[in-house]
Amino acid sequence: MSHDGPDDLSDLERRLAGWRPSAVGLDRGRMLYEAGRAAARAEARRAAVGLAGLALILASAAAGLGAGWAMERRRGFDLEVALAAATAPRPPAALAAPPPGPPPEPPGPTSYLALTRRIVDGRIALDDLPRRQPAAGPSRPAPPPLRAGDRLLEL
Repeated sequence: MSHDGPDDLSDLERRLAGWRPSAVGLDRGRMLYEAGRAAARAEARRAAVGLAGLALILASAAAGLGAGWAMERRRGFDLEVALAAATAPRPPAALAAPPPGPPPEPPGPTSYLALTRRIVDGRIALDDLPRRQPAAGPSRPAPPPLRAGDRLLEL
C-alpha cells in the first residue's frame, strides 16, 4: 500500500518521520526526550482507562443501589396501603353483633377490679383500712457488726 498523504501515517510512522539522519549521527538528547514523552503518554492513557473503568463500576453500583432503594420504597408504600386498608373503620352494617350467650360473671368482691371500683367511687377510704402488724420478732438473728480488721472473704 502506498501512503500518499501525511494523514495516512500511524503514530509510530509520524514519530519516525521526525527522526532524520544527520551527518553527525543521532542526537542522543532528542531521542531520550522523545522516548520520555512517549512513555508519559502511555502512562497517562493507562491511568485514564483505569479511572474510566472505576467510574463505570461506581456508576453501575449507584444505579443498582438506586433501583434497590426505589423497589424497597415501593414495597413500603404498598405495605402502608395494606395496613391502612386493614385498619380502616368499617361501616356499621359490616359489623356483626356478638352471638347471644350467658352474661359475664361479675367480679368477686375481693378481686382487683371490684376493689379498684370501690376506691374510685369513694366507698373505701384507704386510711381506714387495717394495717398489717409485723411479726412478733425477727425471722432470723441479725448478723454481728463488722469491726476493723475482720476478714470479709475467706478464699
